[in-house]
Formats: sequence, structure tokens, C-alpha cells
Amino acid sequence: MIEEIANWSEKRGWKRIILDHITGIKEYLIRYGLWGNPKEEHKYFANYLHEIKMSDEDYKHNHPQAWVSIILRGVYREHTLYGSKVWRQGSFRFRSASSWHRLEALTPSIWTFFIAFPRQHKWMFLIDGMPVYWKIHLAQPPFDKNNAYWLNRWKELYANRSRQKLSNTKWSKSYCDE
Repeated sequence: MIEEIANWSEKRGWKRIILDHITGIKEYLIRYGLWGNPKEEHKYFANYLHEIKMSDEDYKHNHPQAWVSIILRGVYREHTLYGSKVWRQGSFRFRSASSWHRLEALTPSIWTFFIAFPRQHKWMFLIDGMPVYWKIHLAQPPFDKNNAYWLNRWKELYANRSRQKLSNTKWSKSYCDE
């Protein structure tokens, strides 16, 4: 049934393949639009069928919007700022746009029903306790605590901004400009 819905979405051109952030070669996630094209912005909410093909990289990230996810098939471990928990088929989760997490795939393929609400900010990664805009993170060589060029660059760029507690962060447009 899940594959049939994915095929229906693909026939409408509503399939988006997202490659892994490290090599840019492997399929990381396949997003099937259920209510509109996943490549377009949405005004109120969007429904997706996600096929997660591999674990997130070693850094936590947030999402640009609040979201709801229901696991339809598969198992993963979610690592948050508050610990880790294993989620299985039938698990229901809601997260705000300011929550940080990383997924560790425990089965080869994980299917989820995903609802995304309107965008509040851009994607960010949490690196060494600092939120880093995704384009800055992905444009730099892999993080190495002995060679933290990009982390120092980030600190220089945003040295005048006051640091807020991550759990209460409200991202302003100035953090998100492209």
C-alpha cells in the first residue's frame, strides 16, 4: 500500500530525492508529495510520504517548520538535546521548529507520514553548541575539532549577536537570509 501511494505521487511529478550531505551520491531521503509538489512552498501545511534511506550525519539539525510524523514502517533512534529514544511503527511525534534532533536508522528503510507547517526559518545544524546555517555548514570541509575554520568564521560573522538559550530560540529573518 505504501509503495502504491509513492508510485501515485511519482506519476504526478511530486517525488523529490534528497542526497546525503557528505558524499552527495547516496539517496538519503525520498519525499513524495501527497498534497501538492514537495519542491514548492506551502501556505498552510503540506503532507508527505518520506522514505528515509540512511541515518542523519553526526550533527543535530532543526527543521524550518513545526512538524508531525507518524512512522508507517521501520525503526529509528532519535537523538535530541534531552537524550535518545527508539521510535517504531505507529509512533506519533510533534516537534516545534526550534527543536534539535538527529535520526539513526535502525532498519534499512523507514517510511513516515510527515506533515510540515509553514516555514519559520531556514535549516540549521547544531555544531559544537552553536546553530549554523545549513549553507555554511555544507559548504565547509567536514568538521574537525582541530581544524574548526568554518566554526570560527561563523563566530566572527555573528559575534555581535547575543546568544539565546536554544530551547527558547526564535529565529529572526537576519539569521535566515540567503
